[in-house]
Amino acid sequence: MIANTNSEERIVHPLKKSCPSRIILSQRYLVYKVCGVIRNVLLLSALGFAQAALAQTQVERLTQGLTERVSFDVNSFVISGDNPLSEFAAQEILKPYLGEARGIDDIKQAADSFEQTLSDSGFSFYRVTFPPQELSDGTVELLIKRYQIGEVKITGNKHHSDANIKASMPLLLAGEAPSTRR
Repeated sequence: MIANTNSEERIVHPLKKSCPSRIILSQRYLVYKVCGVIRNVLLLSALGFAQAALAQTQVERLTQGLTERVSFDVNSFVISGDNPLSEFAAQEILKPYLGEARGIDDIKQAADSFEQTLSDSGFSFYRVTFPPQELSDGTVELLIKRYQIGEVKITGNKHHSDANIKASMPLLLAGEAPSTRR
Protein backbone atom coordinates (compact mmCIF):
# COMPACT_ATOMS: atom_id res chain seq x y z
CA MET A 1 0.00 0.00 0.00
CA ILE A 2 1.58 3.17 -1.19
CA ALA A 3 0.26 6.20 0.56
CA ASN A 4 1.95 8.93 -1.37
CA THR A 5 3.92 8.50 -4.58
CA ASN A 6 4.81 12.12 -4.99
CA SER A 7 8.61 12.24 -5.28
CA GLU A 8 8.79 15.85 -4.12
CA GLU A 9 7.80 14.88 -0.61
CA ARG A 10 10.69 12.43 -0.22
CA ILE A 11 13.45 14.91 -1.10
CA VAL A 12 14.65 16.86 1.88
CA HIS A 13 16.05 20.26 1.02
CA PRO A 14 19.66 20.61 2.31
CA LEU A 15 18.98 23.98 3.86
CA LYS A 16 15.96 22.81 5.87
CA LYS A 17 17.88 20.44 8.08
CA SER A 18 21.13 18.51 8.23
CA CYS A 19 20.94 15.50 6.00
CA PRO A 20 23.23 13.13 4.10
CA SER A 21 22.64 14.92 0.80
CA ARG A 22 24.13 18.12 2.24
CA ILE A 23 27.20 16.16 3.36
CA ILE A 24 27.47 14.59 -0.07
CA LEU A 25 27.29 18.01 -1.69
CA SER A 26 30.01 19.28 0.65
CA GLN A 27 32.19 16.27 -0.10
CA ARG A 28 31.68 16.74 -3.82
CA TYR A 29 32.64 20.41 -3.51
CA LEU A 30 35.75 19.47 -1.52
CA VAL A 31 36.70 16.77 -4.06
CA TYR A 32 36.11 19.29 -6.84
CA LYS A 33 38.38 21.84 -5.14
CA VAL A 34 41.09 19.26 -4.37
CA CYS A 35 40.97 17.93 -7.92
CA GLY A 36 41.18 21.49 -9.21
CA VAL A 37 44.26 22.16 -7.11
CA ILE A 38 45.87 18.89 -8.23
CA ARG A 39 45.01 19.70 -11.84
CA ASN A 40 46.59 23.15 -11.47
CA VAL A 41 49.71 21.66 -9.87
CA LEU A 42 49.98 19.10 -12.67
CA LEU A 43 49.50 21.81 -15.29
CA LEU A 44 52.15 23.97 -13.65
CA SER A 45 54.50 20.98 -13.43
CA ALA A 46 53.91 20.15 -17.07
CA LEU A 47 54.45 23.80 -17.95
CA GLY A 48 57.68 23.83 -15.92
CA PHE A 49 58.94 20.69 -17.66
CA ALA A 50 57.98 22.15 -21.02
CA GLN A 51 59.81 25.39 -20.23
CA ALA A 52 62.87 23.45 -19.06
CA ALA A 53 62.82 21.34 -22.22
CA LEU A 54 62.38 24.46 -24.35
CA ALA A 55 65.27 26.17 -22.56
CA GLN A 56 67.43 23.08 -23.07
CA THR A 57 66.65 22.94 -26.78
CA GLN A 58 67.33 26.67 -27.12
CA VAL A 59 70.71 26.25 -25.41
CA GLU A 60 71.47 23.24 -27.61
CA ARG A 61 70.46 25.21 -30.68
CA LEU A 62 72.67 28.12 -29.67
CA THR A 63 75.69 26.00 -28.80
CA GLN A 64 75.25 23.50 -31.62
CA GLY A 65 77.91 24.18 -34.16
CA LEU A 66 79.36 27.04 -32.12
CA THR A 67 82.86 25.72 -32.67
CA GLU A 68 82.03 25.18 -36.33
CA ARG A 69 81.00 28.82 -36.79
CA VAL A 70 84.06 30.22 -35.00
CA SER A 71 86.98 29.73 -37.32
CA PHE A 72 90.35 31.37 -37.63
CA ASP A 73 93.61 30.96 -39.46
CA VAL A 74 96.49 29.26 -37.68
CA ASN A 75 99.82 30.43 -39.09
CA SER A 76 102.08 29.38 -36.23
CA PHE A 77 102.22 27.91 -32.75
CA VAL A 78 104.11 29.46 -29.87
CA ILE A 79 105.13 27.05 -27.12
CA SER A 80 105.43 28.60 -23.68
CA GLY A 81 106.27 26.93 -20.41
CA ASP A 82 108.74 24.13 -19.78
CA ASN A 83 109.15 22.36 -23.14
CA PRO A 84 111.48 19.33 -22.88
CA LEU A 85 111.50 18.85 -26.68
CA SER A 86 113.39 20.91 -29.21
CA GLU A 87 111.59 23.75 -30.97
CA PHE A 88 111.97 21.91 -34.28
CA ALA A 89 110.38 18.72 -32.88
CA ALA A 90 107.51 20.72 -31.40
CA GLN A 91 106.78 22.49 -34.70
CA GLU A 92 106.88 19.17 -36.59
CA ILE A 93 104.26 17.73 -34.22
CA LEU A 94 102.01 20.78 -34.68
CA LYS A 95 102.48 21.22 -38.45
CA PRO A 96 99.30 19.24 -39.39
CA TYR A 97 97.21 21.73 -37.40
CA LEU A 98 98.32 24.82 -39.34
CA GLY A 99 96.03 26.30 -41.96
CA GLU A 100 92.95 28.34 -42.73
CA ALA A 101 89.51 28.10 -41.13
CA ARG A 102 90.60 26.14 -38.09
CA GLY A 103 88.40 25.78 -35.02
CA ILE A 104 88.74 25.28 -31.29
CA ASP A 105 88.49 21.51 -31.75
CA ASP A 106 91.55 21.61 -34.03
CA ILE A 107 93.55 23.47 -31.37
CA LYS A 108 92.47 20.99 -28.69
CA GLN A 109 93.57 18.13 -30.95
CA ALA A 110 96.93 19.85 -31.49
CA ALA A 111 97.42 20.17 -27.72
CA ASP A 112 96.39 16.52 -27.18
CA SER A 113 98.73 15.34 -29.93
CA PHE A 114 101.63 17.32 -28.46
CA GLU A 115 100.92 15.96 -24.96
CA GLN A 116 100.76 12.38 -26.29
CA THR A 117 104.13 12.85 -28.01
CA LEU A 118 105.58 14.15 -24.74
CA SER A 119 104.24 11.11 -22.89
CA ASP A 120 105.55 8.71 -25.55
CA SER A 121 108.97 10.41 -25.24
CA GLY A 122 109.07 9.71 -21.50
CA PHE A 123 107.72 13.02 -20.26
CA SER A 124 104.52 11.79 -18.62
CA PHE A 125 104.52 14.51 -15.97
CA TYR A 126 103.87 17.28 -18.52
CA ARG A 127 100.49 18.67 -19.59
CA VAL A 128 99.72 20.83 -22.62
CA THR A 129 96.92 23.38 -22.32
CA PHE A 130 95.34 25.97 -24.55
CA PRO A 131 95.17 29.17 -22.44
CA PRO A 132 92.63 31.95 -23.15
CA GLN A 133 93.98 34.22 -25.88
CA GLU A 134 93.16 36.45 -28.82
CA LEU A 135 93.36 34.53 -32.08
CA SER A 136 93.29 37.46 -34.48
CA ASP A 137 96.91 37.37 -35.70
CA GLY A 138 97.11 33.66 -36.59
CA THR A 139 99.44 32.76 -33.72
CA VAL A 140 98.24 30.17 -31.22
CA GLU A 141 99.89 29.73 -27.85
CA LEU A 142 100.15 26.33 -26.18
CA LEU A 143 101.26 26.26 -22.56
CA ILE A 144 103.29 23.33 -21.21
CA LYS A 145 103.02 22.70 -17.49
CA ARG A 146 105.53 20.44 -15.77
CA TYR A 147 104.37 18.57 -12.69
CA GLN A 148 107.06 17.69 -10.21
CA ILE A 149 107.41 15.43 -7.21
CA GLY A 150 106.78 17.30 -4.00
CA GLU A 151 108.38 15.01 -1.45
CA VAL A 152 109.87 11.51 -1.28
CA LYS A 153 109.19 9.61 1.95
CA ILE A 154 110.57 6.20 2.78
CA THR A 155 108.68 4.32 5.48
CA GLY A 156 108.76 0.79 6.81
CA ASN A 157 112.37 0.23 5.81
CA LYS A 158 114.18 -2.36 7.96
CA HIS A 159 117.01 -3.67 5.80
CA HIS A 160 118.47 -0.70 3.87
CA SER A 161 119.34 2.86 4.68
CA ASP A 162 117.15 5.67 3.34
CA ALA A 163 120.14 7.05 1.42
CA ASN A 164 120.69 3.65 -0.23
CA ILE A 165 117.05 3.44 -1.31
CA LYS A 166 117.05 7.01 -2.66
CA ALA A 167 120.29 6.29 -4.54
CA SER A 168 118.66 3.27 -6.19
CA MET A 169 115.87 5.51 -7.57
CA PRO A 170 117.65 8.56 -8.96
CA LEU A 171 114.60 9.68 -10.96
CA LEU A 172 112.49 10.19 -7.84
CA LEU A 173 113.86 13.48 -6.62
CA ALA A 174 111.82 16.10 -4.80
CA GLY A 175 111.27 19.14 -7.01
CA GLU A 176 111.87 17.23 -10.25
CA ALA A 177 109.60 15.82 -12.95
CA PRO A 178 110.76 12.24 -13.47
CA SER A 179 111.32 10.87 -16.94
CA THR A 180 109.44 7.67 -17.71
CA ARG A 181 111.63 6.66 -20.66
CA ARG A 182 112.32 2.97 -20.85
